[in-house]
Amino acid sequence: MSPKDVFILGAGFSSAINPQMPTTKDLTIMISKTAAQYGLNLPAPLKNAQSNGKELDENIELWMTYLSQDQPWLDAHHNLQNKATAAQLRRRIRAIIEDCTNQTTTSPPPSWLITLIKQWHKHNAAVITLNYDTLVERATMMNSLSLGAGHLYPPYLSNIRSRVEAPSHSTLIDTFKYYKLHGSVNWHYSGREIFYGETIYYSDVSRWGILGEDEQESRLYTMDKETLLIPPVTEKTTFFNNETVRQLWQQSSSVLGSARRVFVIGYSLPLSDLGMCFFLTHSQPILGTNWYVVNKDKSAASRFSELLAPQQVICDDFVGGCDSVARFVEEYLSMV
Repeated sequence: MSPKDVFILGAGFSSAINPQMPTTKDLTIMISKTAAQYGLNLPAPLKNAQSNGKELDENIELWMTYLSQDQPWLDAHHNLQNKATAAQLRRRIRAIIEDCTNQTTTSPPPSWLITLIKQWHKHNAAVITLNYDTLVERATMMNSLSLGAGHLYPPYLSNIRSRVEAPSHSTLIDTFKYYKLHGSVNWHYSGREIFYGETIYYSDVSRWGILGEDEQESRLYTMDKETLLIPPVTEKTTFFNNETVRQLWQQSSSVLGSARRVFVIGYSLPLSDLGMCFFLTHSQPILGTNWYVVNKDKSAASRFSELLAPQQVICDDFVGGCDSVARFVEEYLSMV
């Protein structure tokens, strides 16, 4: 049975948990400031944009678009250099996200997060996220529901331990499903440009505030793997060559298309994310479905109104204010 409630999470969701969790703009600034320290040799167009204060300076999505694609005016040598820089950027993104996650989980999670996760579990919600971090997984494990990351992820992802151990089958538990459309800091693949037919693995995560032995041991099995971070670039066809990645997006489209209510938390629908714009336009549920936009950015609701069919109902009761997410969760308890 399809869930009636579908949630879409953006960077603003993690930022509401802890302001230290970076947005796209934050990531861009952090990487820019430490590029030389970590040996990142940014190509001239990016350096020029930094010095000139253009939009490119604040949009790592456009950086990744430029670096990950062959540019027709460059020779093979320089295009390969750009792709190597793109790989370095993905590693820096993972390091920054994990560092911010570790800092965030040294303090207890906000009460609204635990409340929301319990509601997701109770009502078997579908949760689609564009975030790389593992805050939701770690907070879920605090709820004493006997849940691990493997219970939340789609079944076509494999635990990294299956490479060295006999596959173990987790007890099936009815809970929410967590679709991470842009990958995750604990998802792994070969790193090859073409990885059709590859198994996508996930490594274990510990519950909030603890770096458990299972997580540390699990990471040992990823030494020959790269982290699967699908950058939010305007062109993702290289990553979509893998059928597991495609199935992830297709299944997310299916659950969104059958939703009775959609809750968009902390995602502002930037125009540069053409992939999500096309995804949302194609996957709209039946006309008259309520879309609740939860965002401190007051203009977020109008962008969804412009994108979606006029018959979709955009609710902006939770737009504006730094406490928009907490206010929504309090109200959501009376809506389920």
